[in-house]
Amino acid sequence: QEISALAADTGGLGMGTTLTGIGFESERPNVVLVFNVGDSRVYRLRGSELRQLTHDHLVVQELIDAGHITAAEAGSHPDRNVVTRSLGEGGHLEIDWHQEHTRGGDRFLVCSDGLVKEVDEPTIVAVLLESTTADEAVQRLVRTAVEHGGRDNVTVAIVDVAPTDAPALDEDPDIDVDTNPRPPDRSDRDGLLI
Repeated sequence: QEISALAADTGGLGMGTTLTGIGFESERPNVVLVFNVGDSRVYRLRGSELRQLTHDHLVVQELIDAGHITAAEAGSHPDRNVVTRSLGEGGHLEIDWHQEHTRGGDRFLVCSDGLVKEVDEPTIVAVLLESTTADEAVQRLVRTAVEHGGRDNVTVAIVDVAPTDAPALDEDPDIDVDTNPRPPDRSDRDGLLI
């Protein structure tokens, strides 16, 4: 509401921003809430496997989901930067969210698209694996994105889950299965012609 009001006051038509993040509960330390609007992302590094936990809200992502273009084609598509959901767009805002189980040693990466547009996934994995602290990983990822062009803002936050000797909990009866990520809506949304 504040973004929409600022846009109205300053004539900033179409002013908006993305949002992504994670949240932990003290009552369930093995569960993390993952949420996003737009094309900022959350990843989890477990062992040496990096997994994207959010789904981009982009025109090109909808085209990929519908099978009309490939991920490789999305990089040069004329609408590659068109966000389909953002804070400040007015009206009802749908925020994607779900819960994930954590394990000791997990490393969560929360970042703006300025990182992933400049740094490929194998390089991100290498930096996350080689960096002994979250702060070191943040500094190296931001520096690498800037060195590769830095054509967009680069925001990076990393949260490490403390290692534990407790057995991994893969099932939690308190997690509501309805909060799992929804499959993409393949309908013609908001007038998008596919």
